[in-house]
Amino acid sequence: MGSPQHYRLKYKSDTLCCNAHDLSNIYYFWQISRVSDVLFQTDAPTIAEIGPGYGGVVSKIKKRYPKARIILYDLPELSAVQTYYLYNSFPESKILYLKDFLVRGNEIFNEQFDFLILPGWMIDKAPESYFDLVINVRSMMEMTIEIIDFYFKHIHRSIKNDGLLACINRYHKNNSSNEDIILKNYPFDEFWIPLISQTSLVQNHIHDLILKRQDKKSAFHIKDVLKSLPPS
Repeated sequence: MGSPQHYRLKYKSDTLCCNAHDLSNIYYFWQISRVSDVLFQTDAPTIAEIGPGYGGVVSKIKKRYPKARIILYDLPELSAVQTYYLYNSFPESKILYLKDFLVRGNEIFNEQFDFLILPGWMIDKAPESYFDLVINVRSMMEMTIEIIDFYFKHIHRSIKNDGLLACINRYHKNNSSNEDIILKNYPFDEFWIPLISQTSLVQNHIHDLILKRQDKKSAFHIKDVLKSLPPS
């Protein structure tokens, strides 16, 4: 995380005014969109973000793909923050919530909506081969190993063949449970190929990793591709 001074820094031009945190979100959006613009086969993708915070990255994704359906998975206490930010950013949007899911069940995933805000553990309700893109920016590094395993189980199940995973996290962090969370040890299966793998231009302890899902095992397991990453 950046320091308070980092987030107070501002950038201003004739057409744009933002702080350093906004600029980092723009950078993450750029990394994702320069891949998705080429590989998406639809102008109405279905996208999930795990741990979206207030919605800074997905708001930029939505502006790029206005027909996208976006599901936000996060802690329940953040749903009010996400609702406030996204409603003010997209006042004409259709936003659905857990209460809507409880009424309509899995049929909700077939509906046309702009945003669906759900608790993180409800990713297990997402249909098979449903998402064109799954995003996690700087929040898996805060999770326990058990929770990371849970999310990957359902990412592997719910992402489409040729779908994209943007996993942008620290190389290593000791979490609040005193576990070492190491990016190259995340439980990726054998059906991923890397499209972007580089040290972030925003902070050099963050790695930008964008992967493509395929229906056959990769000749090189993604863990072998990543094994040279820190820590050694």
